[in-house]
Amino acid sequence: MRHFILTLATVALLLPSLPADAQMRATGSAANEARRTLIARVGEETLHFEAPLGMCFVDPTKQGEREFYANVRDFFTRKADETLLGIFAPCQGLANMGSGGVNNPEGQVMSTGLLLWPQRSVGNKLDLTLAEYLDLRAASFEEYLGLTIDAWSAASNVSLDPSLVVSDIEQLGPLERSDAAVSAVFAQEVRVGGEKHPLHLVGATTLLRDHPIEVALRLGRFAKDMEKEQAHEFAQKFMAQQVALNR
Repeated sequence: MRHFILTLATVALLLPSLPADAQMRATGSAANEARRTLIARVGEETLHFEAPLGMCFVDPTKQGEREFYANVRDFFTRKADETLLGIFAPCQGLANMGSGGVNNPEGQVMSTGLLLWPQRSVGNKLDLTLAEYLDLRAASFEEYLGLTIDAWSAASNVSLDPSLVVSDIEQLGPLERSDAAVSAVFAQEVRVGGEKHPLHLVGATTLLRDHPIEVALRLGRFAKDMEKEQAHEFAQKFMAQQVALNR
């Protein structure tokens, strides 16, 4: 598998990576497989990320993806609380980027993930074990997401036609804490013409080699068939994979 190798100063911007499960599997081509792994320099550490099958890293050098990546990167530059590490989306959605509409919702890149390093809002590097970090964030993550989930949703929506109607965000149930991550699930809806597209938004956090890492997922199109427990599982499985890669 080919690796993307990136270097990052402590407060600079990184590049893309990441996920999908069986419900989001696109063509398992060699080209897509090559875009599933990211090696990124975060502070003084090199972190490894790997996407689940069916999703590709947004490549800012590719036509059609360049503007999407730049818009999301600029959003977080202005927000100034987190550094964008990468964007991931279904490979098929990226292939269809710019050709969205009612008959091609994935061309609007309805499903995305944002990989974030909250070094300004949470800390650059923390002298905590993973368990200690998760205990700490479990006590405050719900309040934290209450302040940032709207912004994360807005950042995810830069790929969508601005004429689309996006509903308010509603939290679905309590936080989930595992040995790998803390996560929370929210519901949202996008209306394209007269057609409704239910979304699940998921915020999750973990600690990789002493660095806090967050992922903001927008799980679209198939979300109407997904329960909140499955959305938690999706995020938790992804985070556990990253923890295993960075032991």
